[in-house]
Amino acid sequence: MMKGKIEGEINGEKKVLLRLLKIKFFISEHDEDIIQNCNDTSKIEEASDMLILGKEKDEILEVLRNNLQ
Repeated sequence: MMKGKIEGEINGEKKVLLRLLKIKFFISEHDEDIIQNCNDTSKIEEASDMLILGKEKDEILEVLRNNLQ
């Protein structure tokens, strides 16, 4: 039960991050895949913080991309 709740929270955070990124930047399918494939809550939160702080799209995606390696 707890695993499902955590997955739901992660998916919710990714959904909000993706929506906000789309407002500010052009987001390609590749960019969206990077976001969707990240399941590290701390990285998603860091990316959200970077967006609010006015960082560039590539910097934000790099945080999420590092999680995939």
